[in-house]
Parts: sequence; structure tokens; C-alpha cells
Amino acid sequence: MKNKKLLLFFSIVLVIVIITVVFVNQRETTYGNLLERNLEGETISAISIRHYTQSEDRNMRLNSPEEISKLTSDLSEMELDRTRTAMGRNYIVLFHTEEGYSFAMSFDDNGVVRITGENSDFQIQGENRLLETLNSFEDKWSIVD
Repeated sequence: MKNKKLLLFFSIVLVIVIITVVFVNQRETTYGNLLERNLEGETISAISIRHYTQSEDRNMRLNSPEEISKLTSDLSEMELDRTRTAMGRNYIVLFHTEEGYSFAMSFDDNGVVRITGENSDFQIQGENRLLETLNSFEDKWSIVD
């Protein structure tokens, strides 16, 4: 009888540990995983970005493989956690593929990311390399009338 209670106790503890590990792993992902999940195996041919500010709106389009890589594969290991934090819509990014498929991502200066088709928003963990990378393309922005 004592062995059955001990076995039951350890079984319950094991189930709780497994549920916790699965839940925590579902909350965390990487930028690369999100892109891969939404690209569905297609290759990005261009990226269009619109930046909304109080004073002006700006557009940018990245076409070269080097530029696209800076905003995709170079940032793929950037860690993200699911969040319920409200986001401001400072940037809208459209990923265009060679096959004509595209999907949208928006993010704000605080590192909250939303990708069309995902069930929740994500918070960039650590340094906001996505914003830093966009700022490195300063000469590519054009003002929207």
C-alpha cells in the first residue's frame, strides 16, 4: 500500500514536470523559427518596411540577398517570449517570396513583435537587434508624402 502511494506521488510529480516543460517551451521561440513557420519553405525575394512616426512616415524596400539576410538569417537566433504586452505599431514589415506569397510582421520600439497568423505577440529578449538592423539601413529610407 505504501509503495502504491509513493508510486502515485512520483507519477503526479512527473506529470507536473512534463506539463511545465512543455508549457515553458511553447512560450519561447526564436525569430528564425517564427519566420520559418510562416514562410512555409519559400524563399524571401524582397522585404518592404514602413515606419510610422509622429512627424513623418518612411518606406524602405530591401531587394539584395545581403540586405535580406541582415533582416532574416543574421537575426534568426534572437530569442522571443510570448507576451500580453500591448504593442504600438511603429513598423510594418512585409516579407515577399519568389512565389508571390507574402506575410506581415509588425513591431514597436519596445521589442514587441506580431506576425500575421501567430496566436500571440512576442517580446524580444535582450538586445533589440531587429531595430538596430533597421537603423543600419538609414540611407535606404524614403519619406512618404
